[in-house]
Order: sequence, then C-alpha cells, then structure tokens
Amino acid sequence: MKQPLSDRIHYFQGLIAQALEDINSLLAQFPEEEVKEDILLLLELCADYREQVSALAQQLTAQRGWDFEV
Repeated sequence: MKQPLSDRIHYFQGLIAQALEDINSLLAQFPEEEVKEDILLLLELCADYREQVSALAQQLTAQRGWDFEV
C-alpha cells in the first residue's frame, strides 16, 4: 500500500529543506566559485522536488482532501 499523499509531500519538503541547508553550509565553508557546480546541482534537485510536491498537492486537491491515492 502506498503512503498517504500528505506523508509524501512532507517527505519531499524535508528533502528541499535539507538541500537548502546543504547549500548554506557549502557557502559558509567554501568560496562560491569552488562550490558553484554543487550548488547548481542542489538547486536542480530542489526544482525536481518542488515539481513532485506540486503534483502531489494537485492530486490531493483533486481528490478533495482524500489523502490516499485513488
């Protein structure tokens, strides 16, 4: 059985938060030019995660709040 949609949304939100923390940590420890490619990769991952959150939220809305996949 699949996880509730809200659990999956929270999971992706946690991944976004972790990626942003990683970006902040990299910028605090290294020169920007040194970690630029890593930051761009993390931003790309965040974009993918945001798309997943958006799709899950749309599905949740379409199901009128029913939290399990139909």
